[in-house]
Amino acid sequence: MQVLQNNYREFKKLGTEIVAISVDSPAENAKVRGKLGLEFEILSDSSKQTIKDYKLFHDIKGGIARPAEYLIGANGKIVQVWITENFRVRTRAETLLQQIKSLQLAKEGKDK
Repeated sequence: MQVLQNNYREFKKLGTEIVAISVDSPAENAKVRGKLGLEFEILSDSSKQTIKDYKLFHDIKGGIARPAEYLIGANGKIVQVWITENFRVRTRAETLLQQIKSLQLAKEGKDK
């Protein structure tokens, strides 16, 4: 999450909002936000239902979410998904930013 925070201003310049989801409680997520200085929200899925719905449930340590990034368009539809089995692996912020820029350029081309 720190990598996303380090690039938060770039995401905002592109009109993109970052939202994280965790199985931890809202209180624990607030602690994490404060500790890491995160400007974006961490939503709590303590029931693990959303994580299961998106097939991200990882049955270790009582159940955690697999690392995943979903790029969701302004229309609410999922545009791109990155999922990994290794909880230590994350998609690079540069990859996410490049994909957002590519989608914006494609949309601009369609609008002309």
